[in-house]
Amino acid sequence: MQLYILILVMAVFLGSKLLAIPTPFAQMTIYRLLAIGVPVILTYQVTIKKKNLVIIPNSDGTRALVGYLLWWLYALLSVIWVVDIVSWFQAMFLMSLGLFVMLALYFWVTSEIQWQTLIYGVWFMICTQVIWGYHEILTGKYLFANLDKLDKYRTFDRIPSTRMPITYFANQNDYATLLLAFIAISTICYHRTQSFWLKITTILFGGAASYLIYRTDSRMALLVLLMMIGLYTIFQFNFNLKRKHWLILLVGGLMMVIGIFFLKPTLGKSIMTMLLSQQNYVLSGDGARINLWKNGLIFLAETYGLGVGAGNIETWMAQVPYYPINGLVNIHNWWIEILVAYGLVSFIIYIGVYFILVRKLWIMSKTSNHHQRQTSLGLLVFMITFIFSSITSASNMLIEWHWIIFALIISYVNIIEVRMNKECKR
Repeated sequence: MQLYILILVMAVFLGSKLLAIPTPFAQMTIYRLLAIGVPVILTYQVTIKKKNLVIIPNSDGTRALVGYLLWWLYALLSVIWVVDIVSWFQAMFLMSLGLFVMLALYFWVTSEIQWQTLIYGVWFMICTQVIWGYHEILTGKYLFANLDKLDKYRTFDRIPSTRMPITYFANQNDYATLLLAFIAISTICYHRTQSFWLKITTILFGGAASYLIYRTDSRMALLVLLMMIGLYTIFQFNFNLKRKHWLILLVGGLMMVIGIFFLKPTLGKSIMTMLLSQQNYVLSGDGARINLWKNGLIFLAETYGLGVGAGNIETWMAQVPYYPINGLVNIHNWWIEILVAYGLVSFIIYIGVYFILVRKLWIMSKTSNHHQRQTSLGLLVFMITFIFSSITSASNMLIEWHWIIFALIISYVNIIEVRMNKECKR
């Protein structure tokens, strides 16, 4: 099963355009075919081979997996009230693949050696994406990009410095989000390898990815990159924050925000105008996004907190937008997407799962074991920064690699918890 899982994990980074077979329902890729095979193999192991699947009780990894399962069940039930059944099916298909991968890694990855092989596989595959990105900005040759949209000012040929990397993604923001995850993974690989040359390689590719993030012209991604570097640096100091310290940080942050509005009062006026105005005028990109979020919250209220159902936000945006959105229909915010599409219950479950994993990674980082500490910190920094980087992407439901990363996080938490329980019993 180790080879099966390795190919499954690595194949997701081929995207849905490379080595894909078109079908009436969706592109069938290596990743999707192998993910579909997971429940089949699990069923075979239980029913034919009579092999018991090991579920770890009282484990945060298990709690996180159960949370995702409850979210999936709610999305499945939303078929009762959805408007567009086809969009519901497409969303459920992608969500089911993600859940299957989480089940595969939970049940089949049982040692740190296995897990380390997978994280190196992920790192290698994203390295190819970095190389591909440099090929695009150096040569100006794009294999899948819609240049009418990407190069809307027709400057790529005349001014090479304006070229943006995108590889097979729909837009440069999605590519930048992948590169941010890559930098966190690179820190893990750097500390886990004993090879001097591999350490140098991880540093070089991390720096190269940082420059590509700058070239994507994604403001949020660049800010998240700076946040990631800052957090990782701070977390290297082994300090123990108590409740009063967190309170001081929170109050200090609020005072900084208030200070910004005090020093620049026009900023508050601009934000309030953007939030409250209903005028149908030509909007900026940010203004259209704000209106998408406002429409989404209205849809949530109209469905009494149940949500519009899996995959149905775009249908509602197209048919009954309350605020002008300049033709956009994708809500462009992962957190609001979960809230509006899957309702308050699913949103609370997801937040709970996220908190459980962040808390566990923070606890796991407080150890003398170098590999465990640095791996936990790398995953922790990714999770904290993903809160913000996920907002830049159109929809993380469509970005299949994000399911792999969270499956790896749950798997790692589970492995370490099992090991710690065994050590406690000795």
